[in-house]
Amino acid sequence: MMFITDDPVRDSLRYQSDLDDWEARLPKCDLCGEPVDTFLYDVEGNLLCQYCMVEAIRISVDDLMED
Repeated sequence: MMFITDDPVRDSLRYQSDLDDWEARLPKCDLCGEPVDTFLYDVEGNLLCQYCMVEAIRISVDDLMED
């Protein structure tokens, strides 16, 4: 819960501090290290964000059809 005071600078600093604390507690992607606030994929024990998941397992059909 955020408390509002008559000091907007103090309120802003407290709010930013609360956001920083929240982000520090978020799980991190094992490949890119970015904090994830939605969902992760568990691939063989590695936690991947949605972006790394696509990069890690997507295969181009063109690559499969090369001679």
